[in-house]
Amino acid sequence: MAQYDPKVIYKFATRLYSRAQVLVLVYTLLGLLIGAGLGKVYTAYTELNTTPSNMLLNAFGLGQLSSQPNPYPTNWTLIGALTAGLLGFWIGWNKAFILKLQAQTALCQAKIEENTNPNPTRS
Repeated sequence: MAQYDPKVIYKFATRLYSRAQVLVLVYTLLGLLIGAGLGKVYTAYTELNTTPSNMLLNAFGLGQLSSQPNPYPTNWTLIGALTAGLLGFWIGWNKAFILKLQAQTALCQAKIEENTNPNPTRS
């Protein structure tokens, strides 16, 4: 039978905290990349000429580029990146919070064992 070893719980909690720190960064970067890509696709779509004769071609991505540029272009790539980046940050932060909560639960259980065990193991 395996013996109780508090070092395992402390190591587990440390790993959870490390994963939580990385998780926020990964989700934010993933959101930025996906949002920038979607924004770029939308920008390319809006630059297509949308006259009725080109509607069918536009549906398949074969429309011609507009000969008249928009005087007030919108940077959908930046808007998409920022929006999806914030969403990714929020999701990552919430997932990191759950990992930190699990780490704190494990540490609390280890502390309870430490305080209630009549025969503490010396490390």
